[in-house]
Amino acid sequence: MRFAKGHGTENDFVILPDPDGEFDLTEGTVRLLCDRRAGIGGDGVLRVVRTRALGEALAPAARTAERAEWFMDYRNADGTVAEMCGNGVRVFARYLLHAGLVERDRFEVGTRDGAKEVRIEASGDVTVDMGRVEMQGASSAKLARQVVHGAQISVGNPHLACEVEGPVAEVDLTRAPSWTRRPSRRAPTWRSTPRSRRGSWRCACTSAARGRPVRAGPASSPRRPPRPRPGGAPRGPCVFPAESASCSWTPTGRV
Repeated sequence: MRFAKGHGTENDFVILPDPDGEFDLTEGTVRLLCDRRAGIGGDGVLRVVRTRALGEALAPAARTAERAEWFMDYRNADGTVAEMCGNGVRVFARYLLHAGLVERDRFEVGTRDGAKEVRIEASGDVTVDMGRVEMQGASSAKLARQVVHGAQISVGNPHLACEVEGPVAEVDLTRAPSWTRRPSRRAPTWRSTPRSRRGSWRCACTSAARGRPVRAGPASSPRRPPRPRPGGAPRGPCVFPAESASCSWTPTGRV
C-alpha cells in the first residue's frame, strides 16, 4: 500500500492515493494505520479518490461535491467516516498539487459537506473556504470528572464549543467525552389572531425546519392564552418540540 504523510498546523494525516476507488477501507484498517505505535500514526486518514469512483451516494446537501474531480474521503482515527476537516482539506490540496493531480492555484475538493474551494497562495500557503458557520443551539458533554456546557456549531462537521474554567491542559480527557447531539433549531417566531367573543382557543404549531404540523391542543380556557415573551418559552396550552416553530392562536377550535 502506497501512502504519504502530511500535517496542517501539526494536525497529521495518513494520505492514501486511491484514484480509482479500489481500496476496501475498513474501520479496522483505519485504526491500525493511525495507531502511533503499531501503525503509521495520525489523527486521521485522507483517501485521495476521484469523485466518480467514490462508491457511495452523497447526501443532497453534499451534491455540489459531484462537480469536483477529486474527493477527500476523510476518516477519523477511530475509523469512523467524517464529513469534513479543515486542516485535512488543506493537506489534501497540498498533496494534489505535489503529486501533479492539479495544476491550477484555485480548484475545488469534494467532501461529504459539498465542494470546498481551495486557493494556493503566492506564499505557498493553502487557504480553503469552509462555508458559513451554523449555530445549532446549546448542549453539554460529560467528561471524566465534570460536565461542560456549550454551543453546538457546525463547520461542515459537528462541534461542541465549551468555555471552561482554568487552563485547558487541566481538563481531564483520560476518558472519551460523551455528547448527545440535540436537534438543530432556530429561535421560535410567534403570531396571533384576534380573539372572538366565544369559543376555545387552539394553538397551531408548525415546524419551520420541516414545514409540517407538529402538535395542536385545545386551550383549557375560553380566554386567549398569554402571549409568549420574544425568544422565551411558550406559555400557551401546547407543548412545543425542541425545534423551530411558528405559532398561531385561532378562535375556531380547528387548526
